[in-house]
Amino acid sequence: MEPLKITIKVNKLDKTAFFKGKNGDVYCSLTVWPNKDGENQYGNHASVKQDLGKDRRDEKAPFIGNAKIIERRSAPPSKLQELPARAKTLYEEMNDADEIPF
Repeated sequence: MEPLKITIKVNKLDKTAFFKGKNGDVYCSLTVWPNKDGENQYGNHASVKQDLGKDRRDEKAPFIGNAKIIERRSAPPSKLQELPARAKTLYEEMNDADEIPF
């Protein structure tokens, strides 16, 4: 799964649906689902609604934002990835040499 960047309208959150965890922290559940037509005109790939909880499933959950798939940053090539290119360079250098070393 690709990482998502989620942007929400905090002022649209229904604070009565917040709940406390065992550790005392306050949580808000969100539901994210992909757009049926893929990326929209604003570059968003999914929509976000607040989950109001089991007791309030019949109520219309507030639409609070969107999500975009973001590209992963590529890590610098490792030494192992550089080996094939370096080996090719060495091979070319040896073939271009006027003298045979043996």
